[in-house]
Amino acid sequence: MVSLALASVLALGSLASAAPAQEGVKRVKSGAATLWTRLEGGASNKTPLLFVHGGPGMTSFPFEETVGPRIAKRRPVIYADYRGAGRSTRPKGASNYSFDILADDVERIRAAYGYERIAVLGHSNGAATTLTFARRHGPRAAAIVLLCPLISPADLEVNVLKKATRSPPAVQAKMRALLASDAPIGERFVGALELVPPEVMHGIQFADPKNQLAFDRMMTKLKATTGMASMMTPDLIAGMRAAGFFEFDAYAFAAELKMPVLVVSGTHDSETSVENAMRFSVEVPRGRFLEMKASGHHPFVEEPEALAAGIEAFLVEQGL
Repeated sequence: MVSLALASVLALGSLASAAPAQEGVKRVKSGAATLWTRLEGGASNKTPLLFVHGGPGMTSFPFEETVGPRIAKRRPVIYADYRGAGRSTRPKGASNYSFDILADDVERIRAAYGYERIAVLGHSNGAATTLTFARRHGPRAAAIVLLCPLISPADLEVNVLKKATRSPPAVQAKMRALLASDAPIGERFVGALELVPPEVMHGIQFADPKNQLAFDRMMTKLKATTGMASMMTPDLIAGMRAAGFFEFDAYAFAAELKMPVLVVSGTHDSETSVENAMRFSVEVPRGRFLEMKASGHHPFVEEPEALAAGIEAFLVEQGL
């Protein structure tokens, strides 16, 4: 009869000799959704980094074109489009969408690839999904990286403020009235999206206009290769709003996050608050802060080399 101690040794040996995860596209079933994912750099035995995009309803494709391959030279990276968006399926019904559900999708992806623990990077509102994953599945989160993150309603307030001050003269008066109103932040946030012309709103997200053009080319390439007519289903937005998108506040559980946390902000970010990011990096027990001084809301487009180096240095410092 094999002793418990010997069984443990045999199990560890089996894990150590297991073949590396297979690179390429893997479609992961998670409840009502089938999630598009892709592994790169799978031969490395370092802790993998999984990318969670923002939007809501964008795609991980820009990571594949910029910072991802740089990090994949040193460790496995997993790209994923979350349910309702990008190359993943789009379950019908708002009840299929919430930060909790998206976080559980991340856990399902981890399990599908067979990694015991993963590091997770969340961009923009993808950071809220990442934070929720860390809260719900803490032992599986080796570390988290919050990139230009949605942390609390303070970020939404700053978002509206920046749109108001950077809007063209034709909409300034309406934006100022919106900013000064007593309406809930959700109403003011949606109101700002409706008032500011899309090209203006998109343009202020980059520190350098040429980087906006580079981002646009990436999205054109994705649409051309996939034939996608839209990035997401409206049910995604409806579900996220109904589930408390505008009330999300990670300060409520900051002390519970025992894993290493790197918070990264672009100095010129138009969408979230650099100061709120700094504050959160101090609130969590093992937080660090990195500022990308030549970036707006998309440092992976504007400073991919520096961002990759900063993330890798952080993960190595943690022994991952």
